[in-house]
Amino acid sequence: MVYYNGTAADGENIVSCVGMILGTVRGSMPYMRDMGIPGDVLGKNTPEAADAYVDEASEQVEMWDERVMVGEIEVKQDGEGKLQARVVLEDVEQY
Repeated sequence: MVYYNGTAADGENIVSCVGMILGTVRGSMPYMRDMGIPGDVLGKNTPEAADAYVDEASEQVEMWDERVMVGEIEVKQDGEGKLQARVVLEDVEQY
């Protein structure tokens, strides 16, 4: 889940855009092959994959949406053993 903890009027658009970025498998978006999270990170359920997701998500938000930055990412297993991420976005101007 993506949460926006800022003040911009287009907060819903920010959440939608970042959600699309983080939900895309890198290489699958025509004309934007560098956008998204690598499939081997999204498909794994290991501590290493969780760490890689945090790094990749932060880099992707910085690269593709200049309106916000990642304030916090929490990754945990859901009841089915899959990794679930909680990404909190902050306004860039705050930092």
